[in-house]
Parts: sequence; C-alpha cells; structure tokens
Amino acid sequence: MAVSIIIPTLNEEAALPRTLANAAALSPAPLEIIVADAGSEDQTVDLATRFGARVLESLPRGRAAQMNAGARAAGGDILCFLHADTVVPTDFIGCCEDVLSDPKTALAGFISVMRGEQGPRRVSTAHNFINTWYAPLFFRPFSYA
Repeated sequence: MAVSIIIPTLNEEAALPRTLANAAALSPAPLEIIVADAGSEDQTVDLATRFGARVLESLPRGRAAQMNAGARAAGGDILCFLHADTVVPTDFIGCCEDVLSDPKTALAGFISVMRGEQGPRRVSTAHNFINTWYAPLFFRPFSYA
C-alpha cells in the first residue's frame, strides 16, 4: 500500500515548513506529498517546492475543492489529508498501512493534540478525544447502512 499526503494551503508560509520537514522524516516515507494551494500570496508555494512537494497551484478556494484536486492528482492507495500545521509521529505511514490493510476498514482518523504558544491546549485536545467516541454514536445511524 502506498500513502499520499495531501495538504490544502492558503498563505501557510509560517506553519508549512515544520509540517513538510516532519513529513520528509517519516519512516517509511510516503509515496508523495502534495500541496494543494488556493492562490497563496506569500511564500507557501516556493517553500513547498523547495521541500520537494508536488504543488497544485491556483486551485479554487475552499478546503473541499483543494482536497478533491489533491485526491484526483494522488497516486497512492491511501490518501492522508493534513492541515498545514500538523505534525505526525515518525511511524505514521506504517500505522496508516497497518490499520487500513484490514479490508473491513475504509476510513481512519487520529486524535490531535492541539498546541498553542503557551503549550498544549488541554480542553481542545480533550474535546477532540471525546469527539472520537461520541460523534459515531450520533451520526452512525444516519451515515451507515
């Protein structure tokens, strides 16, 4: 299985270098890193190019349009969408491949630890963790047959 990482961006020059450096250090490595940019007016595109990411430029604004364009361009069996400020564990690709190798699993997500200038944002992180459990309780009857 091959993993494509897709990062929708719009003026993300401050956050993107850390995320791309992190993605470049993953082991095993992803098949590709795609930056789906919606017309950034800062150095986002240049930074992404310097880090070796495949850049899709001048896309329509809106995360959905950017994510869809990235998905169409991706060559991986697994599509992983990250925010421009997301840092993942170094074994992230292997975890994705392990979890999604089960044919009964079609989708996976992970719990994020939110951080700010002062350190971890505990309430936001706790909400993300709890949301992993209560959201399926509310939406499963409507989302799955």
